Amino acid sequence: MVGDRLKPDRRRVIDAEIEDQIAEAVAFAEDSPWPDPQELYSHVFAD
Repeated sequence: MVGDRLKPDRRRVIDAEIEDQIAEAVAFAEDSPWPDPQELYSHVFAD
């Protein structure tokens, strides 16, 4: 596995960055308004 080739300190830094990105994405999603019901099928099927 590629992660096994990294030094432990570097791996911890990368893991922390990824955890931060995930936390930001979750917060963005939770803080975003729900889409309008009319948008339910928008951009789902090719026209």
